[in-house]
Amino acid sequence: MEGGIKRLAGFRKSVEGLEHQLHDLLELERSEVTPKLGNLEQAELTVLMAYTTASLCFMGLKAEGLNAAKHPVMSELNRVQKYMVKVKKTAEKLRVDRDSRKSKVDVEAAKRIIEHNTEPAVPQ
Repeated sequence: MEGGIKRLAGFRKSVEGLEHQLHDLLELERSEVTPKLGNLEQAELTVLMAYTTASLCFMGLKAEGLNAAKHPVMSELNRVQKYMVKVKKTAEKLRVDRDSRKSKVDVEAAKRIIEHNTEPAVPQ
């Protein structure tokens, strides 16, 4: 019985910590937030909210002493985790693409610009 009380207290502490971390987001209407985000950020937010909701449900089942591993919420958690991986891979690919575009310099074009914008050296 004492172990169950400790687990319940741990569950409560976890939920309170989660509420604290998500407080600002929970205070806003989703319709206020999403138009200000890009597509990737919207996907990240959607996946985060889905995972948070399913995780809270999972923790609630565990706190009640039910076998959460056999509950349909477990398949939902697995499904959302797959989407989290997809979103993460997309974010990494976009970052790599952006970084590679920044690092490429057209040397010939740079030479032409420099020659065009500088006066030729005049010997004295």
